[in-house]
Amino acid sequence: ATPAPAATPAATPAAVGGGHDATKCLENGVPDNDCCAKPGEASCADGYDKTSTGRRCYRRGGYEWFECVPGASAPPRPVNGASPSPAPLATTAPPAQAEEDQVTTTVAPASTAALANTSSPAEPCVKTVRGWYCIPCRVFTDAGVHGPCRRDSTVLASMVFPPTQHCGDGGQCGRYFRKFVHRGQVYRRPQQYCKIYNYGTWLEHDTKAGYCISPPVEAYTNGTMRVRGSKEVYAAAFKWSMEQSGASFECSDEDFCRGRGVASGELGRCECACKDGFGGARCEDGP
Repeated sequence: ATPAPAATPAATPAAVGGGHDATKCLENGVPDNDCCAKPGEASCADGYDKTSTGRRCYRRGGYEWFECVPGASAPPRPVNGASPSPAPLATTAPPAQAEEDQVTTTVAPASTAALANTSSPAEPCVKTVRGWYCIPCRVFTDAGVHGPCRRDSTVLASMVFPPTQHCGDGGQCGRYFRKFVHRGQVYRRPQQYCKIYNYGTWLEHDTKAGYCISPPVEAYTNGTMRVRGSKEVYAAAFKWSMEQSGASFECSDEDFCRGRGVASGELGRCECACKDGFGGARCEDGP
């Protein structure tokens, strides 16, 4: 896998409308939720059929995108589909990239089932070149975020916050990225950790409502937060993703403040007024 929004834990919702479900992709029998593998090593979980797109996901090595669809309902696809040309990263944040991981704004492919009930195929959205998930630009503009849709923070948000990228049971996360490069250092299959976002900070979490993120990706997001408006970008993507996935988590006394304080605000920008001597962003520190 690569630093694209494809690091999906096993405990994820099925695809909407019977289309491609990235959580069913396997590489050598192991979950590989970016659905990028050599043809002979790619397969799908039981009950799903593999369909090759004919498009390379690595410049070398024979890796190709593939899809997993329920039963024998694989939709016909052109072998040589056109794809947008990659563009360079767009902000002044510290450079970080992975092989073939440039920023691009594109139109969500019709087979991206996670967007089927939220965005028309013609709606502008933003994602990494190798990513399968595209967050509609309106998510950011509707939240009052100014600036271009295509920039480091929005692309990273599409990587971290697909509605299917929640943590597993007990906040478990695996190693889904093949490689991620940040500030010249190569991280191979970095371990991910379950966290939630709250206006400029990543907070540890231990339920399926959290999102899996690795330390180098988190470090890169923290760098982009120095750019004006980026904190709001992540807050908007986090809140929208939670709503789309139906995750059981709210900016409430019980969920966010762990029953130890009074919550105010909204997802992505939630605050706790802790009680009984507790402290911390989520009243996690004991008296």
